Amino acid sequence: MYKALLVRSREQSDDKKTVGRFLLFNENGEIKRDRACLELPWKENSPDESCIPEGEYEVKAKKSKKFGDLAFEIQDVPGRTDILMHVGNFTRESRGCQFLGWHFVDIDGDGITDVANSEKTMKDLRSLADKFTYKIIWL
Repeated sequence: MYKALLVRSREQSDDKKTVGRFLLFNENGEIKRDRACLELPWKENSPDESCIPEGEYEVKAKKSKKFGDLAFEIQDVPGRTDILMHVGNFTRESRGCQFLGWHFVDIDGDGITDVANSEKTMKDLRSLADKFTYKIIWL
């Protein structure tokens, strides 16, 4: 089974967003994907307003009405429900979910970091895995 690690950057995160690197490892510990991750800022795990806490989670593919096959559910987040990793580019589109992309960029010129190529990134991730263990840390 695949394992994933999200390394959040305190240095590059602020009151508007949390950014990090999403690393997906195969069974041999080799990095298979290194992607940009965008989330809401840390606001004490407040539902719909905060990124999720550091910790270890199980993640499973989830079919959703809005995102089809391009979503994963992050299981058993303390104090939260329905936390997804799904297609999205801007923090304003999130209610506590995570967006993966190929790289960071300010797509709309508003001064807030976004992720590019989210749909392509999620299709690629779904082609590799339908579940994985997930550790989230801050550096």
